[in-house]
Amino acid sequence: LAAIAMSVLGVALRDLMAHEDHASSAGDRTFIELGDHEYRAEVVVKEAESLLVFTLFDKTGKQTVYSDASFAVINLKSGKNSKQYQLPAVTEKAGNRGNSVFQIQHKLLVSSLHRHDTKAVFRVSIQNRSYAGNISFAHHDH
Repeated sequence: LAAIAMSVLGVALRDLMAHEDHASSAGDRTFIELGDHEYRAEVVVKEAESLLVFTLFDKTGKQTVYSDASFAVINLKSGKNSKQYQLPAVTEKAGNRGNSVFQIQHKLLVSSLHRHDTKAVFRVSIQNRSYAGNISFAHHDH
């Protein structure tokens, strides 16, 4: 039963992230583009736990990239309301390499990302430069 649930969740997440302007799917990993396709962030959503996990990668999605930041942010705009969420780094700093994984557990944020009128931007600093990528989980007409 757990395997079926994970399979359904995986298919649903791929469907939700299919709109190419905002995100693309590569196998079991879903990515958002950061900057001008310079970096990628893998996005994992654990709906049951209301958990969002972002892992930083190079533009190929194969090599881990490290941030000098202790947190990343999500800027969320829904209707007339705007809010910023901080995602603390959850990886140990390895020497001077920095952090590669940021996460937040927040039920309202996770549910808001599924609304059609929500715009969300993930922002993180990499090598002292700010990068941003659009997050979109709402269904799109194709």
